[in-house]
Amino acid sequence: MHLEVDVSLRQGAFVLDAQFEFDGSALGLFGPSGSGKSTLMRAIAGLVRPERGLIRLNGDTLFDSLNKVWVPPHRREIGVVFQDARLFPHWSVKKNLCAGVLAEESGIFSFSHIVNLLEIEPLLSRPVDNLSGGEKQRIALGRALLAHPRLLLLDEPISGLDAALKEQILPFLKRVHEELHLPCIMVSHTLPEILHLTDQLVLMKNGQLVAQGALVDLVENREAFNSLRRSGLMSTVTLPHGRVGVRPDEVVLATRPVDGLSAQNCIEGTLRRMVDHGETVLCVADTAAGSLMADVTPAAVQKLGLLVGSPVWCIFKTHALHPVD
Repeated sequence: MHLEVDVSLRQGAFVLDAQFEFDGSALGLFGPSGSGKSTLMRAIAGLVRPERGLIRLNGDTLFDSLNKVWVPPHRREIGVVFQDARLFPHWSVKKNLCAGVLAEESGIFSFSHIVNLLEIEPLLSRPVDNLSGGEKQRIALGRALLAHPRLLLLDEPISGLDAALKEQILPFLKRVHEELHLPCIMVSHTLPEILHLTDQLVLMKNGQLVAQGALVDLVENREAFNSLRRSGLMSTVTLPHGRVGVRPDEVVLATRPVDGLSAQNCIEGTLRRMVDHGETVLCVADTAAGSLMADVTPAAVQKLGLLVGSPVWCIFKTHALHPVD
């Protein structure tokens, strides 16, 4: 997928002025509430019309103010799932799903395949007004997929759910992305939610793009780092028991293997980056399990003689692991 976005629009006192390009399969739009994430998402989907700019998807121009191009939402082949499911309350689940069918059934986007993928066959005959929040979001997701989109936009799709329901929905979002090979953009102000899909981020603040890149690279940007820290900065690594997240303050670094510790995880790596943030130095180590971040005091950096390129061992307790799959 290749997406080009350069748009400006005003809504009351709020001004969105954002430019970015993305080549990849999944991207997180991240930032505090009111930063313009959802407005930017709606502009991409065609639900709001920018005053100026350009939007292209895979070379197709969806909006071009200079040349007066405006492709309406239903012709953009973009699926959208909102925070509220926006289902027809008096219709059955099946009828709501069929409202999204815009083409003949075929392949991975066929009705039967989507129903099986989202495990919603037992719900088909039920009215949607007595479904749980998590079930409603699965129906909304299915309806979006049945329109055969080439891009899926997820606008804080689990923000209104409690923790238990979030744990139910997140695996389905990842399954859809991986099994359908469908490019996704997910909006959230909670970093761990985005990390279920990707570590590629666009960070927004006050209607503007602050930084863009992989999570481990954004820590170089002080403003981005502070925002990420407030929102649950984590490394995502793959261990024998699955893909998990670890916070930097839960990782201890050593310059040699250490025995006799209660911590059960000790992973060898190479120090890739050291970012001085004043009271702490954020150390990023490349390991076989993935990139790991650790908070280290300046005094500890000096005592251990840590340098970029140094071999290190990353140590953390099992109870410090946070599920992200």
